Amino acid sequence: MFRISERFSFIPDGRIGVARNLSANQWLAIWSVKSVAIQSDGKIVVAGYSGNGLESDFAVARYNVDSRVGIENTVEESTLNISPNPFGNELLIKGTKEKGEIIISDVLGKEILRQKTFSLETKINTEKLLLGFYVLNYTEGNKTEIMTIVKF
Repeated sequence: MFRISERFSFIPDGRIGVARNLSANQWLAIWSVKSVAIQSDGKIVVAGYSGNGLESDFAVARYNVDSRVGIENTVEESTLNISPNPFGNELLIKGTKEKGEIIISDVLGKEILRQKTFSLETKINTEKLLLGFYVLNYTEGNKTEIMTIVKF
């Protein structure tokens, strides 16, 4: 890996642009990540390409991490059973009660969905949620449970 006085910026379609000043020539390289995966051993694999309009390169990188990526659940003994997790367009939560409330937030804390609970099972339509990690906050009376959920 090498570095040449780079300036990073996001271009309108979300890719990363890199402006480099090599001699008198200015050119822009575009980096595009096509796939990211977390292996069972915790290593992260990224595949994508970069190019400047004339040439392009394909690359696969594997990153070693010292700890697991993600958010740990803060509840030691949960009374909730969330399935499936990772989920698709519907999430089933068992163990809810009457007069409870579920709030789903993104990892930055922005509330995405709020739903009251009325029975021991609560179904949530998650069709409009984007793929990614979310935090589920269940409150019933003075009891709160917080869990991490993933839409795949």
